[in-house]
Parts: sequence; structure tokens; C-alpha cells
Amino acid sequence: MKKTVLRTLCVIICIILILPLFSSCKKKMYEYGDYTINEKEYRYLMGMYKKKTLTNLGLSESDLDSEISPGLTYSEHFENVYRADFEQGVLSLVVSQAMFDELGLSMTEEEENNIINAANSLILALGGGSELGFNNIAKEYGFDAKALRSVYLMQAKESMLIDHLYGDDYSNVTDEEKSTFYEENYIHFQVFVVNTVYKKYVSPSGEESFVGLTDSQKEYKERLAEELKKLLVDKDMEYSYAILADKTDWTYEMLWEEYSDDKEFSQGVYFLTPTVAQMMNSNTLSAASSMEEGECKQVVAKLYFEKSGAIEIDGEYYAVDKGEAFEYGFSIVKRLPLEENAFMLEENEDFFGSLFLANVAQESYYTALDEFVEDSYATLKSYDRREDISFSDVLANELDYIYLYPENEEE
Repeated sequence: MKKTVLRTLCVIICIILILPLFSSCKKKMYEYGDYTINEKEYRYLMGMYKKKTLTNLGLSESDLDSEISPGLTYSEHFENVYRADFEQGVLSLVVSQAMFDELGLSMTEEEENNIINAANSLILALGGGSELGFNNIAKEYGFDAKALRSVYLMQAKESMLIDHLYGDDYSNVTDEEKSTFYEENYIHFQVFVVNTVYKKYVSPSGEESFVGLTDSQKEYKERLAEELKKLLVDKDMEYSYAILADKTDWTYEMLWEEYSDDKEFSQGVYFLTPTVAQMMNSNTLSAASSMEEGECKQVVAKLYFEKSGAIEIDGEYYAVDKGEAFEYGFSIVKRLPLEENAFMLEENEDFFGSLFLANVAQESYYTALDEFVEDSYATLKSYDRREDISFSDVLANELDYIYLYPENEEE
């Protein structure tokens, strides 16, 4: 009898011991050999990604339920546009842990303690002095203090790996990598902005206001725009110029300075291939990315308020907040060919700086991780539970965002 009881107890104990392991396995989202991303870590990463992206777009959690177009909510758009990029980041994080160890890299005890202490300071600050308090808050976002510390350590190792591969400030990125990335990922275009709607005034305090042009002023601007389009884009020199008859010998730079409402970059703009979100928010980027070299389009131009201001419509003034946009006239957009190694020229410094190097390094890094996985004995596994978790299910992480990105706190 005792043996039966003991056997029964043994079975119960084994089940009890196995259940946590089984539960833990169920909660894995990605696995690569001995390295994993569990559900709480995954939710933390998703919440942070969501918060940072919303901030960059000037949106908040409450905006996601509204429609970006008939039948499409911002939330659905967010999932369609950003999910693949997010998953790439999570995959890279888990594989980087294996590559970090494979290359014999290590973190000193002091470095590890500094990271853990930074996480603990945050946990205690937000949790009212206790980890339990933090966990009670963080559970609404789908993670806990353990997941936070784990992600901080993984991200620190990934950062050390990138520094090892590409050097401080990406100094080890090769010219070949730069050139390849530039040719595969950049577009070059010209934009001539013609204001056909408003006249801008700036008060001594810097407040902007825009007053509608008179009908005769609008008519003049619209005729001018047509002439400029012929002269600057179509290059049809046989066209009869009503306004520019005495200026056909002007250089492009002279015309730009005299008539364009945007005085910068008369020789064109270099831009990283726009994302779907960027194209949806910019007629210019949408046109430039969809055209063939030499092709041109005329698109509606929008102006965004840099500060709060006012706009006059039919004699009535309306207050406008920072970041709001209104139709301003139109832009003539022309797609230009990529100049060879334009990223090396000093005059293009505004388009190719540290961010360019960071993007090149990231692309090379993803390639290095892919090659590492291909040559590895381990199999990269993903779990179906990922399909049950969307950006809609995870709140944008407000908890430690301002600690990591303090420059955005006021925004």
C-alpha cells in the first residue's frame, strides 16, 4: 500500500515539476538552439516598438481605432506595415545571443551589474520602491521585471556584437557595403514647390499665420507654375512663355531661387526608399518612389506647421496646432538618376551622415546573422502563438520609454 502511495506521490511530484517546464515551453515565441525569446519578453519588445513608432508618427494609442481610409483602421494599417520589421528585430535579437557566444565575446561582471542595476533602478522607481509594485503595473503591458532585465541584457550583448563587427561609429563599414546599400536603397528626386494658395506672415514672436491669396494672385501663381513646369521639367524650349519670355536664359538655380517656395536642395534630394507609412503621409515621397528616372508628376503640396499658428479661410481666422497640415499649392516632382557614390560628396552631407552608416551597418548585420544561421547546426524555430498576439493586443509601453528616449518626453 505504501509503495502505491509513494508511486502516486512520485507521479504527482513529477507532474508538478514538469508542468512549469511544459508551460514555459508553450510560452516560447522564438528558439534558436539554447537561446529563446519568451512571451513576456516578446510583449515587452512589441510594446516598446509600438510606442516608439507611434511617437515617430505623431500618433497615440487612442488614434489606432480611427480609420486611416474607408474600411481600414490605423490599427490594421499598423499591423500590415510594421509587423514584419518588428519580427525581424526580435529574430535578430535571439540569433545575436548565439553569435555573441560563438565569437567568444563576453561581458564583464561590472558591465553586467551596471545593466542589471539600471533595470532595477527603473523597476523600483516605477514600482514605488518594490519589484512587486512594478510587476502589478507591468502586467497590464504583458511583461514583468524579470523580462525587463532579460531584454536589457540581450540588447546590451547585441549592441556589443554590432560594435565588434562594425566598430565604434560604424568605422568598419566598407566602401563596398556603403555603395551596395546606396544603390539598392536610395532614390534621388527634385521638388519644385509652388504656393498657389497662401501668403505667409511671421510675427515678431515667431508665430506663423497664412492668409489666402487674392484671385488675381492665385491666377498668376497658377500660370507661373505651368510655365515653370514646361521650362524646368518638360524642358520644352519651343513652348511660348507668357511669364518667362525674358528669362529663358536663366539657369535652373536662378529660377529656383526666384520662384520656388522651398529654397533648399535645388539639385535634388537623396532619400532612403520610403516606407509605406511615409508614402501615405507624403504626396512627394509617394510620387518620387513610384516614378521612373526622368519622369515627373505634379502633386498637391501640404505644409506642416512648425509651431502653433493661424490660417485664414474666406476672411475667417482659425487656430492651428503644431504638426497640423493644410493644402498649400502643388509640387512638381522629378525622379533623377542616382549619381555614382553620391554619399561620398560633401555637398550631400545632409542626406548621408551617421544615420546612413547606421543603416548600412544594420543591413550588413542582418546579412551576417542570416549567414550565421545558414552555417549553424541549430534550427531557428518560431511558435504559432505569435499569430495570436498583435499590436492591438499589446499596449504601447509608456513605462520606461521616456527613460530610454528622454528627448521625446515633451512630445
